[in-house]
Amino acid sequence: MRKIKLLVDCHYFDTFFSGVTTYIKGIYNELVKYEDVEIYLVSNKIDILAENFPDNRFKYIELKSRSKLKRLLYEIPMLLKKYGIHYAHFQYLIPPIKRCKYIVNIHDVIFEDYGHLFPLGYRITRSALFRFSAKKADILITISEYSRRQISTHYSINYDSILVTPCGVHDKYYVPENENEKHIKVNKDQYLLYVSRFEPRKNHKTLIEAFFELRLYERFSLILIGKHCIADRELQSTLNGFPEEVKARVKIIENVTEEELIEYYRNSSLFVYPSIAEGFGIPPLEAIMSNTKVICSNATAMSDFSFLNGYQFDPLNKDMLKRLMLKTIDDENYPFSKMQAIICREYNWKVAAKVIFDGIKKDINR
Repeated sequence: MRKIKLLVDCHYFDTFFSGVTTYIKGIYNELVKYEDVEIYLVSNKIDILAENFPDNRFKYIELKSRSKLKRLLYEIPMLLKKYGIHYAHFQYLIPPIKRCKYIVNIHDVIFEDYGHLFPLGYRITRSALFRFSAKKADILITISEYSRRQISTHYSINYDSILVTPCGVHDKYYVPENENEKHIKVNKDQYLLYVSRFEPRKNHKTLIEAFFELRLYERFSLILIGKHCIADRELQSTLNGFPEEVKARVKIIENVTEEELIEYYRNSSLFVYPSIAEGFGIPPLEAIMSNTKVICSNATAMSDFSFLNGYQFDPLNKDMLKRLMLKTIDDENYPFSKMQAIICREYNWKVAAKVIFDGIKKDINR
């Protein structure tokens, strides 16, 4: 049997490290091991692709245009025809012209349920485009049971036809509990950490307020790693309301490499994830595998994180967050081993890659 030619739109690697790049990288570095597939990766920066996908079985194609419209309307459809591609995998948005079967990932439709946290124009355009992509997909994928339910409800798509690929954590994040050595030892250099884009639903405001009200700035810095997007004026407005001594202890960092991110995880005294709404939420898993204590929101898809029982909070309840922050900072019996075992078993890229491969084989047989 001839190999299945699979093209992956990797334009996300042209900008900044994100949850989507983590997802594509994790899935396809496993899927390339399947002998039945031949994988073509396309982006503007194939040197970055080669760094993230080093297996010599990958084929890299450089996109000429940096325009999203030209990429979807013209360039990728031409490549699909030129290389005789059988399946093309896109995140969220697809070309309107079908040259082959389409695999579509819609990671979440949070804006449909939490519209007040998103600009009106964003909601209108994303709703129309995501619905179109979902309806046209030959294989529709999401990343959590929560997102599966919401996509099915909002876009009137058969729940059972939507595949779920669990997100995973790369082995490089893992630090066994008995081997872990924190690099930060001096009290003045200790910090709390939150990794997420800066937008209202990520709830940075509540975290900063809790950090201030608990006077944690006297012991720790608060490091916020992420990318500015959509409407993040609330973050700066919140910071402007605090004394200079507090603002000086809140550090905002953008565009870190994966290696730098791992170091931030490993050296953190506590990782806090107060997001109001998520389609999944990889950072809490990465932090735990890095042997850093985590407390996490219990809302939306994060309610599935049963391994965090006792370390979750209502993101809209600041007092609950404050109590758990204090409790966990001083917790000397945090159950790393138990949590890491569950994450390794249930959230890994081998499982996710098999879901996609099995979905393709089922579609071919059908």
